[in-house]
Amino acid sequence: LGAVQYQLNASSAVPFAVDSESGAITLTASLDARVQQQYKFVVIAEYANYRLEPAAVAISVHALAQNLHSPVFLQSTYAISVSEKLAPGQSVGQVSASDVDLQADGLVVFDIPAGDVPFAVDNRTGTLYLTARLDVVAKSQYVFSVRAQDWTTVNGGGLQTSPAPPTVPV
Repeated sequence: LGAVQYQLNASSAVPFAVDSESGAITLTASLDARVQQQYKFVVIAEYANYRLEPAAVAISVHALAQNLHSPVFLQSTYAISVSEKLAPGQSVGQVSASDVDLQADGLVVFDIPAGDVPFAVDNRTGTLYLTARLDVVAKSQYVFSVRAQDWTTVNGGGLQTSPAPPTVPV
């Protein structure tokens, strides 16, 4: 039947090209999911020397966001006063961070990376909780770091921020 020729048909400009002989689709410009997340076009295949009906296939490409930004704490330091009368499990404060990336790269996860402190942080909300009773005689102040990371960092890649040190006077 002869050689097949391919062509790209799109209702608007797309950053793709199709090789007229092989039908291979290539990228002609970089994608930015913040600008456009989906591209649609049609590839048409037809025999060069025959009057047969051309075949067409609709292509839809979804651009995934890149992790370009780290989470940023809304404050550089947090000072929280806590009564030594509070029981373990009580909420004592909250840290906040945001990330301008799209999708999972913009979800922030919190943790306390190291240190022997009687505090825990809710990994999704940044709420700080007591894990033990406080004794103002033994220690009147705790300084520790809370880390904010992209959800994708925690699950195998991405960026992270520098820790924000909460200061907790008792």
